[in-house]
Amino acid sequence: MTWKFGEFQGGMFLTSTKSFPYEISSTLDELNIVGAFQESSELPDGVSFSLNLDNRSGTLRGSFPGNPATYRIFYRMIDANKCAAATLIVVISVGGGGQTTTPTTPTTPELSVVVTNVSVEQLCGDNYSHAVTVYYETHGGTPPVSIQGIQWTLPDGSSRVTTGISMTSGWVRMPVEYPSGGQVSVKVIARDGAGHTASDTGGAYLQPCEAVGTPPVEQPCVHVSAVLSGGIPTTTAYMRPQVTEISVKMAVNGSIRKVTPFDLCGSPGTSFTIQTQADFWTEQEAHLIFIGWQRYDEQKQTWTTFSKNATIMVRLQNGGSLRAVYQQRGQG
Repeated sequence: MTWKFGEFQGGMFLTSTKSFPYEISSTLDELNIVGAFQESSELPDGVSFSLNLDNRSGTLRGSFPGNPATYRIFYRMIDANKCAAATLIVVISVGGGGQTTTPTTPTTPELSVVVTNVSVEQLCGDNYSHAVTVYYETHGGTPPVSIQGIQWTLPDGSSRVTTGISMTSGWVRMPVEYPSGGQVSVKVIARDGAGHTASDTGGAYLQPCEAVGTPPVEQPCVHVSAVLSGGIPTTTAYMRPQVTEISVKMAVNGSIRKVTPFDLCGSPGTSFTIQTQADFWTEQEAHLIFIGWQRYDEQKQTWTTFSKNATIMVRLQNGGSLRAVYQQRGQG
C-alpha cells in the first residue's frame, strides 16, 4: 500500500497531520491491523513521521532541506495474529525553497521485494492436505518490474517453482499434499528492466491432518481346525479331550478350498458355508470318519458339540473357534 502524504516546501519548519485515505483505511480494517512498526525511513535529520492507528492518521513534523526531493517511510503492518500482514509506504514530496539549487538527476529507487505474510489453510481432503498462500510486494526498480518466479520448498525437501505471474504485488496460492505436516518456505524473486533481481523469503508450518470419522470396525474371525479323537462322549461337552490336530481338506462356500487350520474373517453378519469330508484315508492308511462339529465356549473353557452334519453354516459375530472331530473307523 502506498500513501502519497503530500508535497511540502523545503527550508521551513512544518507540522502536518492527515487522515488515512479511504482505500488504505478500508484495507487495514479488512486485514484486522492492530499495530505497525517503522521498518526504514529516508527522512533527513530533523524530520519525523508518526502513525496513529487509533484515529487512522499520520503526522509529519520538522524542517526539510531546500532541495527538491522525494522521501519514503516503510511500515510493517501487524494483524491480530501478530503477523506481518502488509507493508505501508508513506511518500512525501518536497519542493525547492527560496534558494537557488543545482538540479539533481532523479535516481531510481533500488528494486526490493517484501514477503508480507505466508498463510496456511488446512484442507485434509482427498486430493490436498493444505493450501499455502504467499503475500508479497515489490518496490522500486527500473520498469518494467516482473516476478521472475516463486520457489516453494516443501516438508520433504523438494521444490516447486511457480512462473508466469502477472502481479508485481499480490498473492499466489499453492495446494500441497503433506498430511503429516512440516515446514514450508517460500521465496519470491523479482526482476526489473535493468536486469537487477531481488528476493525475499517467508515460511509457515503445516499442521498434521488428524484422522476424521469413526475408526474402522475390526473384522471378527472364526478359527477352523480338525482333530482326531478317540470318540465324542455321550454328553454334549467334555473337558480336556484327548485329541490330536490333523490336516483336513474342506470347502468354503462351495468352491473355495481350504486345509485346516485356517481362519475365516469378514464384516459382522457375514455368512460362510463350511463342508468337511465325511471320511478320508490318511497317508498312514488310517481310515478317519467325521463324527461332529464342536464350538469352543470361552466362558466355560470347554468344547461343545453343536452339529453332526458335515456341512454347516457360520455367521460371523464376535469370532471364535470351531473344529471338526474325527475318529478312526472301528472306534467308538
